[in-house]
Amino acid sequence: GRESVSVQINYMFLSDASAAAYAKLCYTKECFYPMSRKSPEDLAMRIASVGHAVFATTMIAIGVLGLIHSEFAVIGGGIPKGMPAREVLAYLCAIISLACGIGLFWDRTATIAARVLLLYLLLWFVLFKLRFIILAPLVEGSYQSCGENAVVIAGAWVLYAWFATDWDK
Repeated sequence: GRESVSVQINYMFLSDASAAAYAKLCYTKECFYPMSRKSPEDLAMRIASVGHAVFATTMIAIGVLGLIHSEFAVIGGGIPKGMPAREVLAYLCAIISLACGIGLFWDRTATIAARVLLLYLLLWFVLFKLRFIILAPLVEGSYQSCGENAVVIAGAWVLYAWFATDWDK
């Protein structure tokens, strides 16, 4: 009913320590807030900053737009029109953006999502964007295109460093 909805919304705005304590209480004891059999860590949603939320939401939007229009998003341009399996690659990129954007919101998957997104964006930059600078080093548009991608790569890198475990550092 209404009580469980308000508790669910309030749970998202608790501090990390309070949220963990509350989730543990609801997981281990009878509670009016219905929880599944998953552990509290699986259910923990973490938004580290406004920038984190905006970046993840943007990646989700890019993924959704890519799936709807079956075309590359702004950051995914640079693919030659005659490339084999171009449409399949567009869908793959949209799925990666969508999955990583969603994954950035949960503690358990944030590190993996940030790592995959960073590697995907770096690979994309090297394979499809860097060639513009090599082919036309004196043309301003080459650097603008690469600069736009560099900003997105920097955002993914910041999130990767933020969520990195000891193994990653």
